[in-house]
Amino acid sequence: MNLFKCTACGFVYEADEALDFCPKCGAPKEKHVLLSEEDANKIYASDESNDLHMELVNLAATMIDLSEAGIEIGLDPGCIDVFEKTIKMAWEIKNLAKAELGIHMTKGKW
Repeated sequence: MNLFKCTACGFVYEADEALDFCPKCGAPKEKHVLLSEEDANKIYASDESNDLHMELVNLAATMIDLSEAGIEIGLDPGCIDVFEKTIKMAWEIKNLAKAELGIHMTKGKW
């Protein structure tokens, strides 16, 4: 299997040879390039890390949703304080993970 990249949209896919059309944007085969072994290895090596960062983003978003629901209940000041702090920390975690994914993308690790 080889890794190909659509130069029109950046979609990366595995195939024995370039597809006739990009599965994402429909660009023709001429817009697809075979990635070098070095570039393919970057993508394969960072695949698990990218998935973990995306999971952190999702978990942080869930924490924010749960905390907002807790604030709506308004049980007591101590609870609200915990929920407000959680929102702040989860927002930071979410953005740290997104920033790291952005770095991976600029280095061709996506």
